[in-house]
Amino acid sequence: MLDRQHMYKNQLAHAVGVSSVAVNKWTRGKSLPSLLMLMQICEALDATPNSLLIDMREDRRRRNGRRKK
Repeated sequence: MLDRQHMYKNQLAHAVGVSSVAVNKWTRGKSLPSLLMLMQICEALDATPNSLLIDMREDRRRRNGRRKK
């Protein structure tokens, strides 16, 4: 999602008021944002919660696919 929005992790972090470390953890699947934070992320990225969750699932599948090779 960040790639399509041409936004960097640190820009998203600033937009929603968290550290870039937190955003990095979210994008790597190491932690998840709260529901309230998810809504702020959606607003910052002009996205729906459903589209973000689908992107997260697809990213996880790609990462898992690479590990199996």
